[in-house]
Amino acid sequence: VFIGGEPCSVIHYYSSDGKIVCLTPKCTTSFCQDTNWQGSHAVSLDVYVQTVESILGTSTTFTYSGQFTPAVLRMSSYTWGTATSYVAGKITAAYLDDVTIYIGGGGNMGSSNAAFIGEAGDINNELW
Repeated sequence: VFIGGEPCSVIHYYSSDGKIVCLTPKCTTSFCQDTNWQGSHAVSLDVYVQTVESILGTSTTFTYSGQFTPAVLRMSSYTWGTATSYVAGKITAAYLDDVTIYIGGGGNMGSSNAAFIGEAGDINNELW
């Protein structure tokens, strides 16, 4: 699976014979470079399936939408262990109960070195 020519990392656990679930690669077109971009931009979505006899492929479009893209716009690079550290950004969830936040871990949410900020709905509402 390729989106905009970039490989889409397939999540085999959620994929099946009838569907492919993958992590959308970061939009790298010039349209997506502005951190406050609110538009949309269509790119190619190409799927290839290898069978015993050949490779089958099909194409369609995938649309990146700035208004539905979560982002961290700025944050402190350090803070005291007991102090409040502010993170400014945008989330796409309609409700705070839909948000779970981790900091660190190199993108691995289950990593032991990731700081767990709060379960969905348990985040301090006054700060978020």
